[in-house]
Amino acid sequence: MKKRIFTNIFIFILFVISAYSLSKIGLLMGDVINFLSKNNWEGAFESIKYLAYMVLLGFISNLIAFRLIFSICRDKMLFLKNKLIKLDLHQGSYNSANYSTNLETVYSGKFLTVYNILNLVLTMFFAILALVRIDFRALIIAIIASSLPLIAPAITKKRIKEHTNNLIKQTELFQKFTFEHLEINDEIKRYNVVSKVFDKYRELNYIQESARLRQKNLINF
Repeated sequence: MKKRIFTNIFIFILFVISAYSLSKIGLLMGDVINFLSKNNWEGAFESIKYLAYMVLLGFISNLIAFRLIFSICRDKMLFLKNKLIKLDLHQGSYNSANYSTNLETVYSGKFLTVYNILNLVLTMFFAILALVRIDFRALIIAIIASSLPLIAPAITKKRIKEHTNNLIKQTELFQKFTFEHLEINDEIKRYNVVSKVFDKYRELNYIQESARLRQKNLINF
């Protein structure tokens, strides 16, 4: 437990270093442009060297942080999966999705989310400091610009939900048809209806993938 706490503290420090270096990179790029515009080659060269150090520092700190995070998540997944199999063996029944889709959801949606949010918050904090240093008006512009991606989901939320529900429905129909007919493969061959089954399969396949296409296009928009 103590080791986990110290590891998380170290990850936090690494994220701070990464976020600081990222904001510093933006400022240094501006310095390089300013020096070059004034034909100050010596100043530009010094800024480029400092910029290279910051890039390297940010890369290494971020790399180490996520290696530690992935290691923590691995240990959590090992514990969770071992607990899951013991529970299912005891009950004598199981849900196959718990060993595939649900586990992936837990990994990315629960274990990694906290670290990703922390990383984003620290990055935003240092970005705000950098903008204030440049010009307070730049911060106001950045806030307005960054609010735009928050507005889009609110507008399209209802449509995304409809398309997602439709995709789930079509996926269930496709899977049900597929599995049911694979289980009676011998009967299909015996009654010589392979072509009819395939035509229906192809139709449901097209409907499902079209539903997925509409959903992905809307989310991407």
